[in-house]
Amino acid sequence: MTAAIARRGWLLGSLGAALALASRRGVAANRIPLGGALRLPSPAPRRASHPLAAVDHADVWPLALTHETLAAGLPEGGFAWPLLVEPPRIDRADPRTALLALRPGMTFSDGSPVTAAAVVASWQGARDSAAGRLALARCDSLRPFDARGALGLTVRLALPGSLEEVLSAWPLALAARGVARVGTGPFMPRADDPATLVRNPRCPTGEPFLERVTLVPPMPRNDELRAFATGALDASWWGSGLYEITRPATVLRGEPAVTVGLVPTAAGPLASAATARALEGALAPLARGDAPPLAPLGLSPNGGPAAADLARALNGRPLRLAREPADGLLAALAERAVALLDAARVPAMLVTPAEPADATLRAVAPLGGDPAVTLASLLAAAADEAAASAIVRTPNDSRAAVAAEVWGRATVAVLGRAAPALHARTGVRGLRFDVAGRLALADAWIAP
Repeated sequence: MTAAIARRGWLLGSLGAALALASRRGVAANRIPLGGALRLPSPAPRRASHPLAAVDHADVWPLALTHETLAAGLPEGGFAWPLLVEPPRIDRADPRTALLALRPGMTFSDGSPVTAAAVVASWQGARDSAAGRLALARCDSLRPFDARGALGLTVRLALPGSLEEVLSAWPLALAARGVARVGTGPFMPRADDPATLVRNPRCPTGEPFLERVTLVPPMPRNDELRAFATGALDASWWGSGLYEITRPATVLRGEPAVTVGLVPTAAGPLASAATARALEGALAPLARGDAPPLAPLGLSPNGGPAAADLARALNGRPLRLAREPADGLLAALAERAVALLDAARVPAMLVTPAEPADATLRAVAPLGGDPAVTLASLLAAAADEAAASAIVRTPNDSRAAVAAEVWGRATVAVLGRAAPALHARTGVRGLRFDVAGRLALADAWIAP
């Protein structure tokens, strides 16, 4: 699932997207100015620039600009298939087998053709990452996919009815063989500067209106707000600070999507299911109240010890909670978590990732909207691939029970789902978050 597919499917409908796109662009060009550039800050340090290594939200949200998948989740539900000639056909003799037909003439941003063999090669590369292996866990383990001629694909599922989940998972975004940063999205990284994304004239679903997007490394709160207020940045992830936002801005909010959890240090005092459940109990107010910063996951873990047992596990010293100082998505949440732990008589302190820590606050991009799959995404990011795979390979009607059992014995504390929010200058139009919490920019434009 990517921004370019999702927003076009949202605007045009899944069946008519490919046919109506050219006409839509011709009309839109008469009323929406082309060109212009945006300078956008990252919500946290970005550690990966291609689908094979991305896990956290800060890694994944820019991928919607450069890489596309074969399916896109629509905001109102359902899926769009603009990269296919028609929606996939399910084999009548075997409901776990789907037949896909790629649109002819599509290319990657470097001009190489998007063929069935190229898609297979891209998906095979996904096996090199934990998130990719988790996405493919819903496919048949022996023969998950094959090329059928130049533009035909066969996808074999482990479970009937999970095709959309598989094809919309961001680790399966298309990347050219041997050049993971080359995709089919509306933008492409500039060769001499991967942080600068320029318009991809070969985007299969049409060129974006913007000419360029510059991804700026995250800044401390007040520095970013000052840069936004002076016009050096066109958006800000921070909502408050010493320098309040005085520049006119539009607040853009997404749906709760980003999975937030605490990953314990291996073999540390919190690396047990009991302490993970205790942490969840102490931090449960983060998903309660009139305006909670997190949405609950919707699964009930097994009962754990009282929060007082956390202090005993720590042997009287403060809990060291690691988080990025410049994280515009999680910083306020981390500060509130420390206050809640202190209220539960568990002394806590914030440290940087470079310092010794007992647990690390993570914001992970989900591999699907189902709460159980959301949990699996965090478990895979915390290197518990076996538990994550057990969840996604379970049929939908039994998945919640399996997820609750896995959650009960997991060492990761799952806190809930965060809704990404961005302050953008008022002249930027058409900007939105997609259903996975990533920015959709291909229809963004700057008002004159």
